Amino acid sequence: MPFKIAILGTGNVGYHLARRLKEVDHEASMVIGRDAEKARSMVETLSLNSAYTSETNFSETPFDFVLLAVPDKAIEEVISRYRFHKNTVIIHTSGAQPLDLLKGVAHCGVLYPFQTFTKNKPVDFEQIPLLIEGNSEQSVSKILELATLFGHDIHQVNSAKRLKIHLAAVFASNFTNYLYTIADDILKDTGLQLSDLNHLMQETVEKAIELNPRMAQTGPAIRHDEEVIQKHLNLLERHPDYKTIYTIISEQIGLLNKK
Repeated sequence: MPFKIAILGTGNVGYHLARRLKEVDHEASMVIGRDAEKARSMVETLSLNSAYTSETNFSETPFDFVLLAVPDKAIEEVISRYRFHKNTVIIHTSGAQPLDLLKGVAHCGVLYPFQTFTKNKPVDFEQIPLLIEGNSEQSVSKILELATLFGHDIHQVNSAKRLKIHLAAVFASNFTNYLYTIADDILKDTGLQLSDLNHLMQETVEKAIELNPRMAQTGPAIRHDEEVIQKHLNLLERHPDYKTIYTIISEQIGLLNKK
């Protein structure tokens, strides 16, 4: 018998969770949003048969699962504001927030899809690690069964380890993307665009995975080429923030061989 699943949240994560459930023919029963219009828009955009609402009391609605796809800072507010059936498993999807944030909920856990999400960029859930946690063996068993709808690379990880994994992801993804924005800015008036660096970006990722990042490091900093480094710093005189970032990262790269 299909699970009765509600998705609370209409942002990037909620959108992709709903999309994945549709892909596996297990649509969410309901999309819940603070703004009913946004919930309706998500349902219509994904062509779902799901109900949608901005209601907050579901104490008489026996969902099997409610997936909290909301910003980290909103999780506690959601738990205090919404009412759910006593048998519903409440699951947050945050990489950084502990399971204890749901304390007081009888059946609860975490299902963290270890990926960056943007609504207009499809993702392949089969390639995404899913990190799960539960407040009891029963909750873990149920969450594991739910997770198999999304993918099969499933790992049971406690809150402390998940936070550390999330930190690694911030360095590998969020910070890296910001560096791409700097590169994009620097390329202005050169006749090239960021897409012209695609071959370089792809090769960097592949080498880091295949060789190990330390072994794959190249560039003037690892060679201690002070002449080239100074030329770059001169170009960044009008961008003091970029200059600071360049200096700090170059210093750290220069120390790699000494660590």
